[in-house]
Amino acid sequence: MLRSVGITPKGIGRMLLLEGILFGLVPILLCIPVNLLIIGLFLKINMIYVSEFLPHMPVLPVLAFAAAIIASVILAYMLGGRRLKQGSIVEILKDETV
Repeated sequence: MLRSVGITPKGIGRMLLLEGILFGLVPILLCIPVNLLIIGLFLKINMIYVSEFLPHMPVLPVLAFAAAIIASVILAYMLGGRRLKQGSIVEILKDETV
């Protein structure tokens, strides 16, 4: 629809990249308070101080998992964007699966 009103292929790519970053970051940012609450409860139940837990906190695996989530969402958007850029405007508007 945006191509029919004049958006360039570069503009579509930029829009899809920003949308992919947004949809990748929002779930991660929304789950941080929930995870902190759960970790706090488990530490309290097991009578472990936060200062004892922090050196053993799995920061690298959590960051790797977050990066994998963001990368997979961006990759899905980029593959969809490539399909949008290759087709003609009439065919894309008729095909509702994109």
